Amino acid sequence: MENFGKFFSSTTGKTTIILLISFAFLFFVFILEEMKKYFLQKR
Repeated sequence: MENFGKFFSSTTGKTTIILLISFAFLFFVFILEEMKKYFLQKR
């Protein structure tokens, strides 16, 4: 747990977290777009 605190405060930790968040956001947007297409086709 102590190591995680050090990792989190380090630049690498911050960069990794930012990358993970942006990747998750892009993935979420992509899924939303796919769902929109799917629902539009059904009608």
